[in-house]
Amino acid sequence: MTDYGVVPTGFSRKPLPVILNELQDAMVALFGPGVIQTAQSPLGQLNGLFSDLTGETLEVVEDTYQSFDVDQAEGPRLDMLAKLRRLTRHAEESDVDFRVRITNQGQADIKLTANLNRLRAVPGVTWASAHENYTSETDDLDAPAHSVAYAVVGGDDDDVAEMVYQLSVPGVELHGNTEISVTIEGFCRRVKFIRPDDVPIRVEIDVKHIPDSCNCAPPSISTITDFVIAAFADQCGYRNGDTVSKDRVTAEVARIGDLKIVEVRIARNADLIVMDDIETTLFERPVIINPYVRVRYV
Repeated sequence: MTDYGVVPTGFSRKPLPVILNELQDAMVALFGPGVIQTAQSPLGQLNGLFSDLTGETLEVVEDTYQSFDVDQAEGPRLDMLAKLRRLTRHAEESDVDFRVRITNQGQADIKLTANLNRLRAVPGVTWASAHENYTSETDDLDAPAHSVAYAVVGGDDDDVAEMVYQLSVPGVELHGNTEISVTIEGFCRRVKFIRPDDVPIRVEIDVKHIPDSCNCAPPSISTITDFVIAAFADQCGYRNGDTVSKDRVTAEVARIGDLKIVEVRIARNADLIVMDDIETTLFERPVIINPYVRVRYV
């Protein structure tokens, strides 16, 4: 990997002596070891000129690269970067003040999506969700009034608890089935969050192939199975406390195309009682995984 140009630490501009040495080495490779390249020789003068031109070009390249960094951009380039956040400069607003407004420097980002991204970045965390109750009464999932419940799978308890505490705000209760004592800035704090119990859901799907005009082969059973699992495992999939519905499973399978969904049956794997809707509590997370998905062509 080259030591110059765009490197992991940023942009590294090639020094002028290195440029000159590379030109001299190229001349030796082209004309042989006896070529005269002293500073007073014609070739040496050309080497110096080309080195200066290359150095000036690299300065422009470095300035262009840095102009995409809000902390380094100035003037019109800063205005262009601000448009990415749909911001415009106020009248007489300086680059310094405008830069602070663009980067939200000194302002807490407490949006739930930002908090979840921070939780998911904790080492070992594989899944995270949050449930908010803004009301003044206990909600349908038994979450207390004015509370937030973070549900987390994976990660060390202390690491998760410390992050949850950092995400909390005064006056909002933390709700959960796991309580951890952490020390923050010298003070002991009790932090609650949810370690959800996974509830495996068995899904049985009967489908019929509807051939198209190209007579394409029907989707394989494994393709349909993987599609169903993926549909409910991503960020838009099931969260703790969600209700698994037969209608939603049917709608997801219908997205594959060239299929008629004949029948869908869902049940908790623990009891195999077929239901149209399977409710879970705030401390439970419905999961649909490969051993419990069965697809059949009829």
